[in-house]
Amino acid sequence: MAAQASINPPLCANVSSGSQCTEPASLVCAQCHLVQYCSKNCQVAHWHTHKKETCKTDLMSKHWKPQWVQERRLPTFADGSEDPRVVCANRYLWGMMPALDLLNLPKNEGVQDLSRDYNILCAASGDLRNIIKTVAGLPDGYAGQFTAVINDKDFDVVARNIIFILIALYLPKEEAVPVIIHLWYSALIPTPMLTMLREKILPLIIHICTKIEHKAPNALQAKTLKHESGGSLRVVLSEEYWNVLCSYLQVDPHVTAADAKKLRNDEINNPKRTDMKHNGYYYQLPAFRMCMARFLDDGILLPYGTSRAGFDSPNPIYYQFYYPDGHFIWPMRDDAEPHQGWDHEDIMKGNLPAKGDVIGNQFFMLRDLLLKFCDRIKNCKLRFHIYAVDARDLPQKLQSMGVHMEYDRIEVSLAVSNLCLGPAAAISTYAPLLKPRGVNPHATLLLLFKKDLKEMEIEFGRTHPREFNELATRAWNRLREYTTVQELSNDGQDEWWNRKPTRITGASSMLFDWDDIWNRFVDEVGFMGLVEGPHGSSKDIKLKMRGLDEHKLTRPWPKRLMEGASQDEYNILCSKYRTGFERYVELVRDD
Repeated sequence: MAAQASINPPLCANVSSGSQCTEPASLVCAQCHLVQYCSKNCQVAHWHTHKKETCKTDLMSKHWKPQWVQERRLPTFADGSEDPRVVCANRYLWGMMPALDLLNLPKNEGVQDLSRDYNILCAASGDLRNIIKTVAGLPDGYAGQFTAVINDKDFDVVARNIIFILIALYLPKEEAVPVIIHLWYSALIPTPMLTMLREKILPLIIHICTKIEHKAPNALQAKTLKHESGGSLRVVLSEEYWNVLCSYLQVDPHVTAADAKKLRNDEINNPKRTDMKHNGYYYQLPAFRMCMARFLDDGILLPYGTSRAGFDSPNPIYYQFYYPDGHFIWPMRDDAEPHQGWDHEDIMKGNLPAKGDVIGNQFFMLRDLLLKFCDRIKNCKLRFHIYAVDARDLPQKLQSMGVHMEYDRIEVSLAVSNLCLGPAAAISTYAPLLKPRGVNPHATLLLLFKKDLKEMEIEFGRTHPREFNELATRAWNRLREYTTVQELSNDGQDEWWNRKPTRITGASSMLFDWDDIWNRFVDEVGFMGLVEGPHGSSKDIKLKMRGLDEHKLTRPWPKRLMEGASQDEYNILCSKYRTGFERYVELVRDD
């Protein structure tokens, strides 16, 4: 596998000769905006296949209808015949919130002081997208010490994060970048890529396992891997987890690519979930849903027109999980889509001429971002500390391991939810770890509220139906502003099985006045009192919450359609999320 071929995949979609044309491609199919060609000759040669597989398919029609509409029935998720819950593992290994630059230096400390040290802590990190975007955002010439403490209680997440950083540390960037992309997002990878991992990364882990093989299985073992560039990765795991980590780079030799594809397909394309899948498609723009359909089919993150030939080995990171009876478990939700962890604006920085190719643009965006990430790892003083503990226990664990740091940014993420720490414990546990205002007035504790607000909305609708209906009516009235292009009428029909009300209900959530629900939540949990303290054992620490127009790390409501949004913004948000109730809170020291 040539590094250049994988980091710069061919874009001319013509495969009519049996292999993909490798000439530079800048012509775009004017109908679907999904594929590119090097010439008119290649486009004509490929047209018969392209129109049958893409351009003229039902999914590309703006009049496409879900299966339940075609069959003139209620969807199974609405008639009570199907459990709407996902049938795979209920996890978001790619994230559901747009990636953040946790430092965002231009709006905070600035980029003038290239020798300044930064410490960040992610208490429930999820995947590495925030870390990667943050490191890539460090200014050129950065000479300070950057330290990231990365924790997640889900070892599947932790294992991926360890492997990705090892790859970035020990492989040349032209090799590292495509390996990280495909290990992260693709269900199959090229055999030479798997061989490279076994030869260059797996021995690093095996060496550690050999050194600790006689240690107590549950005792934590801290090991640091250093690179000649000055970058380092310190990992704190039990002996048992160190051994399990090796399996993430190995595949059962009896599982072929065909077996792996069938195992995945049986899980994520379960026919019992067809109506739920079509409900998701129905919100999406035609090119968007065509990209998602192809990705669900082959599970490979590549430009739409790029051949998947050569992706012939199961990705070991995904094929790890089985029920006790030996039945395979796909490790994440069957409705997970790779674009959901990135802003559409970021994805389109992939800058493909084929603007409809969301997956292809994401590939090139990731390529450019990871090239910067690998550059920073090789040329800056970066230290990564990785843990696999509950967010409630992390501060105490850090102290017991001799890590005594104060932080410029602390991301608590969804650990602030009542299902985990809860607001009171999250703030009192992590506020004392923020750098004092006199040291860094930009030091920020970042919280994310999600299900708590949705639950508050449901309860508010039950207890205050009149006031709730007023909010819902305002959202529906706003929705009318966006029905000229993406028509939400009933097509002049009045069928009881029509799909339109389903889409209206989902889309209206993006336009709902969640500020009202947030204010009620703040009052109910006494949030402002929690912010003001006291925090932990220190009675002197005071915090303040940044106002909606004062945020410096992220938008307070990243998935809401705000007043004055364009039709294109509505269409894209509809294609990606359809929620709106996610609320970020930025807290800073005020003492």
